[in-house]
Amino acid sequence: MPILFTRTPENLRIMRFDDEYFRFFDRRRMANETRGASKHCIERNTFPHKFKKIVRDKTSDEDVDKCTICLC
Repeated sequence: MPILFTRTPENLRIMRFDDEYFRFFDRRRMANETRGASKHCIERNTFPHKFKKIVRDKTSDEDVDKCTICLC
């Protein structure tokens, strides 16, 4: 009967280490690559918006509780 190659736990541990080691360096290499949209792409696809100043009455009560999101 031929002897089949079987993996010992030690060999599996070494293989697992090698895989993790190479994955680590792949991730490290890919970190230097640019991800997402470039600044030019964002500026090209962003709509310009100008905020309008809201004129408030001088007689309005400033002590009134205001919305914490929009402060109106």
